[in-house]
Amino acid sequence: MTGFILLFYIVFLAFIIVPFIRNSQISDSGTINTEYTSRLTSACHSAMQEAQKGLGTAITEDVSGIWNSESNRRSTADAFYQAAYINFSQQNYTDEAIDVAIPIMMLIDNDGYYLYYNALFNSEEVLNPGDTDYLNHFNSVNQMSSIMTWAEDKFGYTVRYYLNDYVSVTTPNGIIYEDDRKEVAKKMVEYESGVTDSSDIIKYLRGESIPTGEDYERDKMDAITDLTQDTLNYYINERNYASGRNGDGYVVTMPKMSKEDWHRLFKNPTVLAFIQGKNTNTGKVVINTFAYAGSEIIVSDKYFITEEGADHHKIYHSLNEELNMGRVSIIDDRFYYNGDLITALYPSMADCAVHNATPCLDCIK
Repeated sequence: MTGFILLFYIVFLAFIIVPFIRNSQISDSGTINTEYTSRLTSACHSAMQEAQKGLGTAITEDVSGIWNSESNRRSTADAFYQAAYINFSQQNYTDEAIDVAIPIMMLIDNDGYYLYYNALFNSEEVLNPGDTDYLNHFNSVNQMSSIMTWAEDKFGYTVRYYLNDYVSVTTPNGIIYEDDRKEVAKKMVEYESGVTDSSDIIKYLRGESIPTGEDYERDKMDAITDLTQDTLNYYINERNYASGRNGDGYVVTMPKMSKEDWHRLFKNPTVLAFIQGKNTNTGKVVINTFAYAGSEIIVSDKYFITEEGADHHKIYHSLNEELNMGRVSIIDDRFYYNGDLITALYPSMADCAVHNATPCLDCIK
């Protein structure tokens, strides 16, 4: 009888302890995922800080964005990887292991995006890069792609989208119109044969109602989101050599967020990255450890004061708004308001109020 009771307790404890171990491993894996995300986010922030150093007085609403220079792309990628090497060395990763574990780092700019991707085991890409602007000239498994853009066909025209309100429209006969979308619509009505104010492409660019239901802002953000997600999903699955080495056969998908959340993510230039961690086998399931992170550029406004009227009444203006309205121009990295040099910029409206200035009703909203 005693032996039966002992056997019962052994079996009972086995049923209790094994699930407890599995649950503990799952809980530990969640903690590791959080740590990975934190370390990867830090690397993304370092990359974005490096990118912003090269901006000077450039405005992030500029069409070409912040990574149109190869040197800035290089320095951004270098800053990201140096931070990642340091951050993950505490997880017992060597620099070479990090190169393999991060299949993709993406620079999302105003006019498109660049991939810093893992070309490991694909000798054709390293030895015959084709049209890619590879950075390390065979010294690294990580290579930089040329710019990748967001475009789709609309009403027989090819529409290339930008994060801001700039647009490029290619007509069926190959003529390209590029400008603010409403300016493009104006030019097409003026110069394009058969195009009128009532044409669907013109209404689309102007944001007007169309019977077929197309909406410029919604379609633009859907196209940017879908094309970017497709690229991310491809590289974190097909180029994820750290996963292949583990041999666990799974599919990674980016986070389940609403379209609106993804749209907000792609409002300004952003660094995105993914890292594959070490998987944990509980005996029943394989827990996949990975993390994704991003860092968006901070578009901070500045303000300046003008004196108007015979009494020299002081009025403060939003620099970004006045730039958008075309009343501020940039010449040799200096700002001019209606042709006059702006001699001082203030970080907040409160700082302007201290100087007894009142807000400009056109640009302070």
